[in-house]
Amino acid sequence: MNGVLALILIALLAVQMVPPLEAPQGFEPLQTSPTSSQAEDPRPGLSVSGFWSWQDYPYAVPKVDPIVIELVRNYTVSWFTKPDSFLVKVDWTGLGSSFSRILLRADVYLVSVVPPRPAVQYDRPFWVYINGVPALIGSTVQRFNQTVIVDVTHLYNIIVGRDLNITIALRNWAIPAIGLTGAFSVYLKLLLYPGPKPEGLPDDVIPLFAYSSRTSWPGVSNVWLDRANPVAWEIVKIPKGVSRALLIIYTEGFSVEEFWYYNIPPDRFIVISSDGIPIAVAQPQPWIHTGGLSPLLWRPVPNIKTLAFEPLVIDVTGVLPLLVGTHNLTITVGKLLRYWTIIGALAIYKNPEATSYRLLSYRPPIPLAFEEERVIGVTAEGLKYLITL
Repeated sequence: MNGVLALILIALLAVQMVPPLEAPQGFEPLQTSPTSSQAEDPRPGLSVSGFWSWQDYPYAVPKVDPIVIELVRNYTVSWFTKPDSFLVKVDWTGLGSSFSRILLRADVYLVSVVPPRPAVQYDRPFWVYINGVPALIGSTVQRFNQTVIVDVTHLYNIIVGRDLNITIALRNWAIPAIGLTGAFSVYLKLLLYPGPKPEGLPDDVIPLFAYSSRTSWPGVSNVWLDRANPVAWEIVKIPKGVSRALLIIYTEGFSVEEFWYYNIPPDRFIVISSDGIPIAVAQPQPWIHTGGLSPLLWRPVPNIKTLAFEPLVIDVTGVLPLLVGTHNLTITVGKLLRYWTIIGALAIYKNPEATSYRLLSYRPPIPLAFEEERVIGVTAEGLKYLITL
C-alpha cells in the first residue's frame, strides 16, 4: 500500500512540474498574473476578470445591462463568533418592478491579518441569506480570491419591492501561530436584469429550521446534527391557501463527514417527517471542497458546485395535508460519524381556492437501509469489527 501511495504522490508532483508547451508561431498568449484571470465573459455582469478562482454561472442572461444593488461592501471576517446581518433599504420606485432574472454575486478576497506574510486559510463554510431565506450556501477557496454567481430568481417575491435583510455566516478563524493567516473580505451585490417577470415563481419562500431544537443561531436557518444528536425538530406553521410546495434543502458534512462518500456504504439518508410521518427521503450530493481528494483541486478552477452548492428540491405537494397548519417537522441524517448541517426553506404557491386538505392514501417513503450495525469479524484480542449499513 505504501508503494501505491508513493506512486500516486510522484504522479501528482509530476503533473504540477510538467513544463508548459511552447506556443506556436504567431500565437499571442494572454498576459495573466498567477493570482488573477483575464477571462472576459460577454454576458452582462458576469465577467470573472481579475479573480483567481470562480464558479461560472452556466446559463444565458438577458442581453441588457443589469441594475446593480450593492448589498455588502468590505465585510471582513477573521474570527467568527456569530452571523452578522445588514439592512439594505432599497428605493424600488427608481428601479422598476419587472425583472426577467435576478442573480446574487459574491466577490471574496483573502487578506492577511499579519502582513507581509501571505494570506493562507482552509476552505470555510460561506452562507448568505436574504430576508431569512438561504440564497447562497457554499464554501471558500484557500488562496487569493474568488467570485461566485448564483440565480436567486426564485426569491423574486421576497426581494422585489422590499427592503433587504442580508445575513452572512462565514465560519473563519485566523490563527497565525499555525499558519492560518487569512481573513475573508466579502462584497455582495444583486444583479437585476430588466424584462418581463418569469411565470411559475413561488409566491412566498418560508425559512425552515431557524428556531429548531438544534439551531445554533436563532433566526438563521441551520441545523447541526451529529451521531449523538442525529434528529432536529421544529414547530412549523404553513397557512391555508397553498396549492403547491417545494422543499429546498442544502446539506454539508464537516470533520470526517466532509468525505462521507469514502465510507462503506457511501450513503447518507436524509429523512424529513411531519408529526412523525416521513414525507421525503433524499441522498445528499457529494460536494468536494477545495483541497479535497487531491492537491490538484486546490487549483483556481474548483470542483463542480464547490463555491455554491446546489440544493435538493423536493416537490411535497402530494403531502400538503401533512404540512398545512401547525405541525412538528423533524429532520435526521442516517449513518452519521461526526457533524452535518442542514439548511432549508419551503417555497409555496398560493391559490385562494385551496381551502381544505384531505389525504386519501399515503405510503411513507422508507430508505432501504437506515442505521444498522453488523459484526463482520473478531480480532484475536476479541475486538469486534463493525460495519454500519
